[in-house]
Amino acid sequence: MREWVKSLPGRGGEAGPVLLVLVVALVAGGAYLMAWVDTIGPAYGVEPSWFASSVMVATGHGFVFPKVPEMPALEAFLRQETMWLDPKALPDHPNTHEVLSFEACHPYLVQSVGWTWRLFGISWHTLKVLPLLMFAVSAAFVYGIFRLGMNRAFSFLGALLFMWTPAVLIMVPSLRDFGKVPFLLGAVFLMGCIIRFRLGRGRYLGLCALLGLLLGVGMGFRQDALPFAPLALVVAMGAAQGDRRRLGVLMRVAGATVLAAGFLFPSWRVLINMRSGQSEQAHHLIQGLTTPCFDQLGMARPAYEFAYMTNDYYVYAIENSYNRRISDKNPFMIYDNPAAAEAGRDWVKQVAVTCPADLITRGYAAVLWGMGNTGVHIKPGLDFSPFIENLQRRLLPLGRHFAGFGAVYVCSGLLLLAARSWRRGLFALLLVLYACGYVSLLFEFRHCFHIAFVPVWFALFVADKVLYGLWLLRFPEARREAGAAVRSPSRWWCPAVRRAFVFAAVTLLVLLGGLYAARAWQHFAVGGMLARAEASTLAPVTTTVEDRGEWQVHRPTATIPGLGGVPAAEVSETPTAYLVAEFAPSDRPRQVWVRYRQGNIENDFSHFFEVRPSPAGDDGPMRYFFPVFEVSVPLPRGPGRPVQEYARGAFEGLGVHRDDLADFRGLYQVDDLSRFPILPHLSLPSDWRRARRVWRLGDGPRGWRSPYLEQ
Repeated sequence: MREWVKSLPGRGGEAGPVLLVLVVALVAGGAYLMAWVDTIGPAYGVEPSWFASSVMVATGHGFVFPKVPEMPALEAFLRQETMWLDPKALPDHPNTHEVLSFEACHPYLVQSVGWTWRLFGISWHTLKVLPLLMFAVSAAFVYGIFRLGMNRAFSFLGALLFMWTPAVLIMVPSLRDFGKVPFLLGAVFLMGCIIRFRLGRGRYLGLCALLGLLLGVGMGFRQDALPFAPLALVVAMGAAQGDRRRLGVLMRVAGATVLAAGFLFPSWRVLINMRSGQSEQAHHLIQGLTTPCFDQLGMARPAYEFAYMTNDYYVYAIENSYNRRISDKNPFMIYDNPAAAEAGRDWVKQVAVTCPADLITRGYAAVLWGMGNTGVHIKPGLDFSPFIENLQRRLLPLGRHFAGFGAVYVCSGLLLLAARSWRRGLFALLLVLYACGYVSLLFEFRHCFHIAFVPVWFALFVADKVLYGLWLLRFPEARREAGAAVRSPSRWWCPAVRRAFVFAAVTLLVLLGGLYAARAWQHFAVGGMLARAEASTLAPVTTTVEDRGEWQVHRPTATIPGLGGVPAAEVSETPTAYLVAEFAPSDRPRQVWVRYRQGNIENDFSHFFEVRPSPAGDDGPMRYFFPVFEVSVPLPRGPGRPVQEYARGAFEGLGVHRDDLADFRGLYQVDDLSRFPILPHLSLPSDWRRARRVWRLGDGPRGWRSPYLEQ
C-alpha cells in the first residue's frame, strides 16, 4: 500500500505540466496586458526616466547613463510623448556618464528592459514582453511550490488561481514591484526542494548554488531578495537531508559557502551601492513604522505613534532632526545621501531598542494577514479595469472564505507536516513566518500581493491528504486498520499525534514567550519615555484664533523657538519643535489638525490626529505631544526659474474641531528635545502609568482588505 507521501512529485514527468502552465500563463497574461493595460508608465508606478540607460543598452552603447537633454528624440521618448524610438535618431557616440542611483541599485531590471528593446524594438508597447515573461515564470514557480505538497491536478489549480488573482494582475505592469516576484517564488521553491527531498551531495550543492544565484540576481531587480538570504542559509544548513549518506557538518558548511558565493557574485555591486546610501534601506524601514502601515494590519494603537506619513521628505525630516538633536554625526546632511541613511539607521535602532515588542507584534499581524489573504482584495483608490472589477466580484466568495478560515487551513497543514516529520513542520513554519512576516517591514499593497497563494496552498494540501486518506478506504485492509485505530484509545496517542502536539506546544511557547519577554522590557522602556514627557518643562505658546469652517486654527503670534529663521536654501537644516496641545479630561477622542503653510506639496506635512480618551477615573488634563518639522525642497526648474530655488514648509498652527473647543486649554512647547530621541506623537494622561504601552493585535482600524470583503 502506498504511503501518502507518494502523492508528492517524483523524479520525472513534470516537463509536460510545467510547459502547460507556461503556455497558459503566456496566453492569459498576454491577453490581459494587450487588452486591459495601457502604456506602462507612471500610472503603474513606473517612471520612464528610469530607463534612459536601457536605451543605451538597446542601442549597443553599454550600461551607461546618457546626457538626455542633448538628445531631443530620447527626451521626448522618456516623457512618453512618442511611443517608439528610432535608434537612428540618436548620435553614434552619445555623451554619457556613470549610471545614477536607481540604475546602480536596479542594474538587472534596467538591463532587462534594454535587452527587451534590443530584441523587439525600442517602444513602450514592446516593453510589455518583459512583465509577461516574469508573470509566466512566476506561475511556473507557483506550480512547483504546490507540487511539493500535492498532486498535479491540485497544483495546476493553485497555479491557475495565482494567474487569475486580481492583486497579482494589477501589479504585473509595475516592473519594479513585480520584478521581485519570480525570484522570491523561485527561492521559496528551491528551499522547499531542500526541505522536501533527500539529496545527494552533488544535488545539494547544486541547489545551494542555484538558490544563491537566484537571490543574487533578484537583488538587481529589487532589494526584497535581501531579507531572504539569511533564511536561505538557515534552510540550506539545517533542513537538508542526505539520500544515502548523511550530510555532515563540513558538507553543510560547504553548501552555505556555495550559496553565499552564488548570492554575492551577481549582487556585490548592488550591495556596495546600497551601503553607500544610493539605496536608503533605513528610509523604507522608517516608512514601515508609520501609523498607516500599522493601521492596515488592523493593529490597535497605544498611547504613542512613531510617525504618521510615508512622505519621503517627512522621513528625511525625521532623519535630519535626529542627526541634529541626538547623534550630531554629520554637519551637512541632505535628502537621500549616505549621511541621511546613517541617521535613519540610528533612528530605527532607537525604536527597536525602545519598542521591540511592537516590531514582533507587527510581524505576527502580517503573518495572520497572510494566512487569510488570497489577493481578491485591492487597495481602495487604485484605478483598475472593468475586467479586474468583474474578476473581483466572481472571486469574492473565495476571498471571504479564506479571510475567515485561512488560518485554520495553515495551522492544520503545519500540524500534518509536523505529524509526518518534525523537521518538515519546523522549516515549513519558518517559511510561513518569514515569507508572510517580512512584508511587515513596509506593509503596503505593492510589497505583499505575491504571497496570496499561501492559504490556498495549505487548503489544497489538507484537501489532498484528506482525499488520499478517503481513497485508501477503498481497500479492506485500510478499512480494518482504520477501524481498529478508532476503537482503540491507546492508539490515538500514536507517534504522529505526539509529534504534532509537541510541535504545537513548542511553537506557541516560543512565539508567545518571545513576545511577552519583549513586552516586559518595552513596558519599562516606554515607561521611561512617558515619565520624561510628564516631567518636561512646558512653555506656553501665544496664539491667535482663526475660524476655518468646522475648525478653529490657533496660530502662533511669534516664531516658535527652534522653528523659522533658516533660509530655504539651507537644505541641510531641519528646524524642529516638540509641541503639546492640552485638553480637559474626556471619555471620548478629540480631533486636532496640525497645519503647515505649503511651500511645496512634498513638504506640506499637514495632517489630522486623534487625541486618545482619558482613562476611566482620570480627572487630570490630557496632553497631546507632537513634533513639527520644517523642511526645504527644491522647486522644479522652468523658463521662469533658470536658477535652482527652494521652498521651506512652515508650521502654521493647530486646528481644533469645534466639538472639542470647550476642552482645549492651550498650546505649549517642550523646552528640552534631547530627552526624546524618537519624538513620538503621544497622548499622555495625567497619570502616565495608565497609558497603553504596546501596539496590540485585533481591535485597531481596519486595513484595506476588510472593507472590500464586507461589501
